[in-house]
Amino acid sequence: MAVAPSLPPRARASGTARVHNGTRVHDGINADWPTWLTAPHVQDRLDLWSRLQRRRPVRIERNRRAVVVTGDPELRELLRHPAVGKDGIAASADVDDVASLSAVFLESPLALDAPRHPAVRRVARPVIAEVTADPAHTRMVAATFAAAIADAAREPIDLIERATTPIALAVSAAIAGTDHEIAEPLAKWGTDIVHRLSSEVTPIDTERAIAAAQSAVPEVERLLACPHARAGVLGALKNDPGTVTPGEAVALVMMAFLAGTETLSSFLGAIAGFVLTLAPAQRAHVLSDDAACAGLVDEVARLFSPVQYFYYRSLAPLEIGGVAIAADNVVVLGFGVAGRDPRVQEDPQRVRTNRADHGMAFSIGRHYCMGAQLSRSLGAATARAVARHAPTELTVADVGWGPRSFLHRLERLTVHHRPRSRP
Repeated sequence: MAVAPSLPPRARASGTARVHNGTRVHDGINADWPTWLTAPHVQDRLDLWSRLQRRRPVRIERNRRAVVVTGDPELRELLRHPAVGKDGIAASADVDDVASLSAVFLESPLALDAPRHPAVRRVARPVIAEVTADPAHTRMVAATFAAAIADAAREPIDLIERATTPIALAVSAAIAGTDHEIAEPLAKWGTDIVHRLSSEVTPIDTERAIAAAQSAVPEVERLLACPHARAGVLGALKNDPGTVTPGEAVALVMMAFLAGTETLSSFLGAIAGFVLTLAPAQRAHVLSDDAACAGLVDEVARLFSPVQYFYYRSLAPLEIGGVAIAADNVVVLGFGVAGRDPRVQEDPQRVRTNRADHGMAFSIGRHYCMGAQLSRSLGAATARAVARHAPTELTVADVGWGPRSFLHRLERLTVHHRPRSRP
């Protein structure tokens, strides 16, 4: 686990305000992205892929039968192309992901035909929308961070352990419809499977994924048989048991913990870490300007990018960015580096909350993450909680990172009170 060697107490930040029709309008927060909020191994890949991006935003690796897409315009073109599909475990909650998860985890045939798509959406989308709209979750974020920051006045604490992981676990449990005692082992299963999927620019090893997942299948099947579930995905499946197949039902519950817990915890931790670098005036804008707060969340998503890259498969010959791609090729989507494409983002290494385009951290079109609005809502609550409760003396002491994988995993964010300098 890597530890940041040096953490500056404050990033250089600026912000301006103007008066429009008699109203004071903030033009946005403009701040450096802290280098210590990017894992060293992720930064190495970003540096390499950025150099390749300038020369060939679509690159074919013939020895691996892989195509790596690093440019923003090319990635958008690819995601809108009908000849691109999922291959293996998916990190966003699209209907195709459910089919892929069922096939991977249960070794079952892919049997999700077109009439089934609305049925799966009836299960997952309303549940996530309900959790997003529930103000109890944003109140939980505020209370959890307030308590953790108060404890940091007495001793150094890890905000990942004390705040973001419990929040992510509670939200995943709400989506799945399980209680905390059951949710915790399923979340550990999700962590285990992410550890196993640590390959670089190669197809996901589905055999290892299946082996890791099989241990959780009996527990999820037991949950599906429990007569007391009334909420979340489990409750929806019980109310309409014929909506999806048994394999798809298991996949839906598992997806809540694989796609939700790891990525959400790291994302909220990155937001908290960044807000701690802001000067008091910038924190005030986070609290007073909803647009600035929302833009900050989207900029952290662009620059931190919880899903750095992902794998799809070309289902037919296609052409992207002038490059011909054969059928049955692995296609690597470089979300992290595409968000820093200088052809699209002016001064891409800075957080600018008033950008017209914040990139594709949540993907686009039919591949758009089902949990995007939930992540944004909890992210905004995190930014406000830290801006409101964290004193200027609270600073980041060190960070710890997860192993190499397609996820950007922030596993430790230790904060402590920096002693006031004497006059």
